[in-house]
Amino acid sequence: MILIPELETYIESLRNRIDAINFHRVLVDNDDISKDLSQRSTAVDKIMLYAGIPELRVVGRDDMHQDRDMMGFMVLEKTDYSVTSDHAKWLDLFTRTQAVAKEVRDIMVADYEAHQGNCGLMSFLEISSISIEPVKYFSSCNGWMILFQMKSDF
Repeated sequence: MILIPELETYIESLRNRIDAINFHRVLVDNDDISKDLSQRSTAVDKIMLYAGIPELRVVGRDDMHQDRDMMGFMVLEKTDYSVTSDHAKWLDLFTRTQAVAKEVRDIMVADYEAHQGNCGLMSFLEISSISIEPVKYFSSCNGWMILFQMKSDF
């Protein structure tokens, strides 16, 4: 099971390694993220990184089971829709946030490779589970969601 303090430490390390991200937070669910986003500003909070706490599933048999944590990161930019009414500017927003989402994913994979057989949150990453999907009109924000699974023995 991925513990929340480990997730908080990891999300902070991502922010520290990616210059484009200027805000990060771990929250419980989309309602909490939505409430938090309403407090963000287009002038101050450029690209934000959110992590939702993991949803835990146990798979396997009674005598041999494994935890699966399903979770996601959101790379979002607060959007001034009067500026993005121009199609090129709308695509620029997704281009900027896509580059950051790719950088997050690349760091996750690099951390996975660096920590094989050792401690480290990403040592449990199932690389083949990574999915990156666009997010539109989410609490006046747009960007990308990185969905993935982690496995660990309990």
